[in-house]
Amino acid sequence: MPATKPIRWCGVAFKSMLLIAAMLALSYPQWPPSEGRKLHSKLRHVPLRRQLPGDTESHLRDWQCTKEEDDELLALRAIHPHPWPETSGFLQFALGDSILSEAGLSGQCLIEAFGEEVPRTLVTPTWDDLGCTNPEQHGGPDGQACWARLMKMKAEAARRFPYDINLMIDTDVFANSGHPKRLLVLNSLRSQFYSSDADIMGVNEPISLANRADQAESMPFNWINGGFVAYRRSANVDRFFTCASRYIDENPGKNEQDAYNMLLSGWTDMPMRSVKLSVLSNSWSCRGLHIEPRPTITDPMPYSQDDPEVECLFVHSKDYSHEYLNQETCPLSPPPEEATA
Repeated sequence: MPATKPIRWCGVAFKSMLLIAAMLALSYPQWPPSEGRKLHSKLRHVPLRRQLPGDTESHLRDWQCTKEEDDELLALRAIHPHPWPETSGFLQFALGDSILSEAGLSGQCLIEAFGEEVPRTLVTPTWDDLGCTNPEQHGGPDGQACWARLMKMKAEAARRFPYDINLMIDTDVFANSGHPKRLLVLNSLRSQFYSSDADIMGVNEPISLANRADQAESMPFNWINGGFVAYRRSANVDRFFTCASRYIDENPGKNEQDAYNMLLSGWTDMPMRSVKLSVLSNSWSCRGLHIEPRPTITDPMPYSQDDPEVECLFVHSKDYSHEYLNQETCPLSPPPEEATA
């Protein structure tokens, strides 16, 4: 009889472990396998209300943006390490003919930089989806209300998570097809997310404090640009975008970039300690440059300390994009003789 006690004890311990695992499975938001592999086509247009293939959105929770939620997710990430992200791709949001034309040019640059099979999802709502036609960030009450709807719609588009690692870029962001390391971009992002355990990555947004009198006395260094945001497919990030929508609701006239940074900086009543931010080198997305081959910047975080002039992986520039909307090729592509050299 004494010899059976350890066996009985092991049986009890095993049942206890199964019970704990079941409780964790019930309490932790379950995420179905990514559909990224099915989206490796030239371009996939996704109306806002249509489901992605195989995605029922049953995994999305109705987040309340409370401290209790944040504490729960913060504790769970310690016992649920992120797996290796198998899929990655680009996600864009476009409403209106002019923005769709810009998205076409941006998409052409992605194809020339990463190949015909570049994973790209384009969310294309309609004006009927928006319910208004005059989004103006600094307009009157009606214009600001319409702007808030548009920005909320963009945050909701981010929640679609077509890939394990999503790079959501504005339609005025253009890939540099002449960059020597361009083909390593998506794999590099997956590696950086896995090794850093980050949830969100972005590039610094240069902001003048004189234009931010409504903010605190000092501006956080890690204020990121909303037009170039990479993020992993997880419950933590799903809650983040939900809370961003709530922030926009509560602050008319603000955009999604304001919402992201206010949440990440801890300047709201919606705790976000469960989300980790990592800042990329500014050469990942260079602001305000002419859209022309071999774009470079003086990067404060260069690849090489010997040469501060770094070639840009992407250019973010609405000021010049209208000049190239009718082109069939990406204006960042090197000349044919240089490309074949």
